[in-house]
Amino acid sequence: MSIEAMSTAAAPVRIDPRLESEIRAAESEQINVEAVFALRSAEPGKKRPGPEETKRLAEQAIRRAVESSGAAPQKVNIFENLGSIFVLAAPAFMNVFLEQPEIAVASSNRAGK
Repeated sequence: MSIEAMSTAAAPVRIDPRLESEIRAAESEQINVEAVFALRSAEPGKKRPGPEETKRLAEQAIRRAVESSGAAPQKVNIFENLGSIFVLAAPAFMNVFLEQPEIAVASSNRAGK
């Protein structure tokens, strides 16, 4: 399935409200944000992508977000067997990354208070 097809067929990203707050605060403080993202499989009916698909989806989403935001993540860890990815990046990158069709769920990586 192409990215264009994923974009039109993809459900909205579920975003942890705590992550949204952290991004807003980081924008004013000019600091990085830590988040974990569950990726959406390109295969219909598949709950999460397999290891190879996870790597491919994560890399293409990161590449597009870097091109669009002009900011690169400081740290990335792809959890291939879990279909997810950890990202440490500036809010400018995070805001664009959240719009990528590969992203299904976005959560703060910080422990709750």
